[in-house]
Amino acid sequence: MLRACVVDDDKAVSEMLWRWLTMRGFQVECYDSFAEARVQLAGSPPDVLVSDIRLAGYNGLQLATMARAYRPDMVIIVISGWHDRVLEDYASSLGARYLQKPFSPASLDGMLQGLCASRSVEPPFRAASQ
Repeated sequence: MLRACVVDDDKAVSEMLWRWLTMRGFQVECYDSFAEARVQLAGSPPDVLVSDIRLAGYNGLQLATMARAYRPDMVIIVISGWHDRVLEDYASSLGARYLQKPFSPASLDGMLQGLCASRSVEPPFRAASQ
């Protein structure tokens, strides 16, 4: 079973992502802070990281950079309530994708499918568009 880590200080977003990823067959752990997620990533890196850009004291791109060092093939998606082309480009340079809130479950599915395929990881589901 693929493992996913969700990092967002907004409990509603974390819960929605937990439900959606669990329904898709992932084993999901949620964290509401950079510090908690960093400990998890260092000890037992998951297959997938979904992190908000804005985290108290840090940001999701810093977490993505650390995650990439712990596990180079990790599928990483950073999410944000606002759009910033510079941050989107930086996410892309890390091999991560940038997803703007609000987003549809289908867009998350499609992004996960594409990223998993690019990393030769078989996701536990088929995207709705297929």
